[in-house]
Amino acid sequence: MFQLIQSLKLIDVKSTLSGIHPEIAQTSVRIGIGFNNLSVLLSTWKALTAYKI
Repeated sequence: MFQLIQSLKLIDVKSTLSGIHPEIAQTSVRIGIGFNNLSVLLSTWKALTAYKI
């Protein structure tokens, strides 16, 4: 997933993650994958309403 996000950045696509379980977020940070410069929202509903899709 994070490789896909990095690849999308190369073509100037901004990604938003939503609904990530705390365990996944903690593991990601623990192994050195940060969420810097990435929009993270609590749920898919919040992501959809935030961008008015």
